[in-house]
Amino acid sequence: MEVAAPAAVDSALRPTLKTLNSQPSTFNHFMSIIGVGIDIVECLRIAQMIERHGELFITRVYTDAEIEYCTARKAATQHYAGRWAAKEAVLKAIGTGWRRGIGWRDIEICNNRAGAPTVKLRGGAKDVMDRAGIQRMHVTISHCRSYAVAYVVAEGVGK
Repeated sequence: MEVAAPAAVDSALRPTLKTLNSQPSTFNHFMSIIGVGIDIVECLRIAQMIERHGELFITRVYTDAEIEYCTARKAATQHYAGRWAAKEAVLKAIGTGWRRGIGWRDIEICNNRAGAPTVKLRGGAKDVMDRAGIQRMHVTISHCRSYAVAYVVAEGVGK
């Protein structure tokens, strides 16, 4: 892989670019993007589902860890909506949408030590991920009072 130096690059950087260009290419050892997914949901819609169906809705859609995380937050509905959007975005990234054999709780949105969201799959969702050659998923979630949005990138070697 050749790294070109733009005309405006300071001459002090040119030796670094020359070193990069002389290294053997390891590009084919990197993972590829297998899928991407994005979803947006109105927070009010999730609030209405919680109000209408209560604990039945929450326990059917969210894992115990997700419930614990969301209920501990000041704006719990926004966090539930963010996780809903992330679950939908995961399904789009793995290329399935909702289908038999994949349940809401097969997709869990956790947080790492730094607080960044992560994806954990099990059951039917994990089976699809493995068959597709997906090895890693990246997720980002954003929300305000009105909307929650999530974006997911599925990375792997593909099959």
